[in-house]
Amino acid sequence: MAQAIPYIIMGTSTALSAGSALAAGSAAKNEANYNAAIKDNQALGIEQNVQANKFLAQAEIQRMRESFASFAGQNTVNFAGSGVDLSSGSVATIERKNLEKYLDDEYMFKYNEAKRNTADLNQAQMLKVDAQATRMRGKFARKMSYIKAGTTLLSGGSQMYRYDQLNKLNQINSSSTSSGEIQ
Repeated sequence: MAQAIPYIIMGTSTALSAGSALAAGSAAKNEANYNAAIKDNQALGIEQNVQANKFLAQAEIQRMRESFASFAGQNTVNFAGSGVDLSSGSVATIERKNLEKYLDDEYMFKYNEAKRNTADLNQAQMLKVDAQATRMRGKFARKMSYIKAGTTLLSGGSQMYRYDQLNKLNQINSSSTSSGEIQ
């Protein structure tokens, strides 16, 4: 029984180390999947915000158009009320410049909105790519844990074999010296 104790200790230690490697790999994979799911949800939230922002931008453009139409109409009433000939060149020039200014504002609003949406969609795409890479790292960690566990088991088996061979050699040496032979 006393001779079995080193084998039990080595075997138990090897098994625990291998099990620990497998558990660590499993935990790494689970953590990676969890983190990837968070990134996927963040990407989805950004994409949903972009869709909502498009709707809000259309409403804002409609509000801008209505506001300009009201402004242009009020200008026409003010010009007519002041006795200015509405077909005169100065009134048409002012109205054209006001329209150009409004169109510039609307274009700039649309441009900035599209630019922001593009940046947000790029960010969402990068989150998705990062989530996929995180999942791949988790799978790789899991596979590496199998290799580490296998290496641990082989190393433990090798140590037990070496110990066994040394033990047999010591038994041979002790039996030959105990018989009174000189070596």
